[in-house]
Amino acid sequence: MRDLSYLLLRYLLFYRAKIITLSLSLALVAAIPLGLSIVSSITNEHLQARAQSTPLLLGAQGSKLDLVLSALYFADQELPLMTYSEIETLHESTLTNVIPIYRKYHVKSSPIIGTTLDYFTFRNLQVQEGRHFVRIGECVLGSDAGKRLGVSVGDTIISSPDNVFDIAGTYPLKMDVVGVLKPSATADDNAVFSDIKTSWIIEGLAHGHDKLENDPKSILKREGETLIANASLRQYSYITSENMNSFHFHGKQSAFPVNAAIVLPHDHKSKTILMGRYMSDNPLQMLIEPHKVITSLIDTIFDIKNLALVILLVILAATFAIAVLVFILSIRLRRNELQTILKIGASPFRVKMLLFGEIISVLLIASILVSISALVMNMLGDKLIYLIL
Repeated sequence: MRDLSYLLLRYLLFYRAKIITLSLSLALVAAIPLGLSIVSSITNEHLQARAQSTPLLLGAQGSKLDLVLSALYFADQELPLMTYSEIETLHESTLTNVIPIYRKYHVKSSPIIGTTLDYFTFRNLQVQEGRHFVRIGECVLGSDAGKRLGVSVGDTIISSPDNVFDIAGTYPLKMDVVGVLKPSATADDNAVFSDIKTSWIIEGLAHGHDKLENDPKSILKREGETLIANASLRQYSYITSENMNSFHFHGKQSAFPVNAAIVLPHDHKSKTILMGRYMSDNPLQMLIEPHKVITSLIDTIFDIKNLALVILLVILAATFAIAVLVFILSIRLRRNELQTILKIGASPFRVKMLLFGEIISVLLIASILVSISALVMNMLGDKLIYLIL
C-alpha cells in the first residue's frame, strides 16, 4: 500500500498543471451558484430584519423603493425633499413618535445622517467609545466608518462638499468626533451621525459670523448703529463652544428639508389612522410599510436568482462533461505510458487506482476551494450587501 501511495503522489505531482487547472475550473463554476445562494439568503435576512423593525416610513411622493433603500440602508438614492413642517404635524398628532432623517452629504464614502438622539434608542445602537452628540457640530461614527476614516473620539472630520463647483452654496463643516458606536452588522456601521441641525448647517441654512467690531477690515460701511460687512467676512466651518452662539438659521425651521422620517405609531389603532391620512390621494407625501416594499424587492431578486441558478447549473453540468472528456482523452493519449507501467510489474488494479486517484484528487481540491469560498461568503456577505447598496 505504501508503494502505491508513493506512486500516486509522484503521478499527481507530474500532472499537477492539469489537475490544478481542472480543480480550479470545477471549483469556480460550483462556487458561483453556491455563493449566489448564500449571498441572496443573507440579503433576505438582513433586508427583512431592518425593514420589519421599522413600522412606517414617511417621505415625499416618488419611488417607494428608493425611499426605503435610502432611509433604511443609506443607499445613494436621490430623494425628493419634504419640509420639516410635516414632522412637526405628526408630532402634534400625539399618535406617534417621529424620527427625521436628512441624508445628503458625506465624509469620504460614509454618509452623514442628520437625525435626533431618538434614532439611537430606536435602533438600539450602543456607544462603544465616547458619548452621543449633544450640540451642533458634533458627530458619532459607526464602527466601520471610524476604521475606514482612521479617526476616533477627540479627532475631527470634514464633510465633503456636495458640488466642488458650488462656490456660493454649501461649505464643508469640520465636526468633532465625540463617539464611536458598537458594531451592529447593519448600514449604521458605515454612517456618520449628527444632529439634523448640523446637516442643515452644512446645507447652508445657518452660519455664524465674526463680530465685526473686532475686525474693522470686514466693515463695508456703517449706517447708524448697523454695521454692513464686506465679502471678507469669515463664515465659520468649525463650530466650537465659543462660537456656537453666533450661529443662526435663515428662515423658519418648519421650511427646512428632510428626506424621510421613521414613524413609530403608539399602537395598531394609531397606525391605522395614520395610514388612512396618507392614502394615494395625498399629492405631497406618502406613508409606507417598509417590509412590504422589501418583500416585493426580494421576490424579484429571488426570481432573478432562480433563473441565474438554472443557467449556472447548466454551465456546471457542461463543465463536468468537459472534465470527463479531458480524462478520457488523457487516458487515450497516455496509453503507451500506462502499458509501460504494466510491463514494469504494476498490476491492472494499481493502474486503475492511479487513474481513480487522479479523479478523486481533482474533486477533493475543487471541494476544498468551494468550501473556502462558501466560508468567506458567510463571513463577508453582510458587508458585501451594504457595499453594493
